[in-house]
Amino acid sequence: MVKDAFRIAELEKLLAERTAESIQQGEELAVINSVQEALVKEMDMQAIYNLVGNKIQELFDAQSVIIATFDHEAGTEHHQYNFEKGIRYHPAP
Repeated sequence: MVKDAFRIAELEKLLAERTAESIQQGEELAVINSVQEALVKEMDMQAIYNLVGNKIQELFDAQSVIIATFDHEAGTEHHQYNFEKGIRYHPAP
């Protein structure tokens, strides 16, 4: 009887873990789908950065999200999307 209860508890834990993984994968696919939709609509790159940054903030309840690119020739980093605690920043390269 105790063995059966232990096995049931193990199975419930495994089910909860798999469900959480499935939810996370679904959320990740939603981000990918949003980006794909943006590309199909031929959004400019800044619009895509904004879309991805907003989705990341929403999905992970992130307090800070930065998307940056690096110009190897100039040796500069460009913040394409920079939000912290609800405030948008535009730092110089």
